[in-house]
Amino acid sequence: MAVSSRIPAQPDCSICLSPFLLPGEKTYTACRHTFHQACLQKWLEKGDSCPICRHLLIKFVSFEQVSAAAQKWRKSQLSESELKQLCERFQKGIKIKANEKRRIEKLRIEDIKKEYAVLEQLNFRDDFSLIQLHLMKEKIENEARKRKSNKDFNCMLIFIVAFCIFIFLPNAHPKSKR
Repeated sequence: MAVSSRIPAQPDCSICLSPFLLPGEKTYTACRHTFHQACLQKWLEKGDSCPICRHLLIKFVSFEQVSAAAQKWRKSQLSESELKQLCERFQKGIKIKANEKRRIEKLRIEDIKKEYAVLEQLNFRDDFSLIQLHLMKEKIENEARKRKSNKDFNCMLIFIVAFCIFIFLPNAHPKSKR
């Protein structure tokens, strides 16, 4: 993952290559790239990632949102194409989350901690970076639990071995003097 914490200087929109003339026409993505708001909206109608770095820019759809949309569709308050589009975004979100989870599972814990630190320093929170943070935190916590569990197990094993030696080997403990 290549997430930079600095804001790149962009005098022009990277989509239409025209300069930013009015302050209100400039919009920032979660990955801190700037575009004309209208250009970015057109771009996102065709894709779901930043035109420069391919950072995901989609808003994830929850099951509750899909369910509510289905009820609106039944009442003819939503078109079938809008419902289909929402369902596709929901399915795409599930796939993206699963792929990111697999990617994070393959990383070493040191690399995850570095990525987590970079994401934590950035002052934006889009859906994808929130998912990344959640998955990374979960992996870091699981690794810590596993280490503690291994340490506890090793201590218990040493105690059991020492106890068995003490009980089962008659010459292992000092003889009492009578």
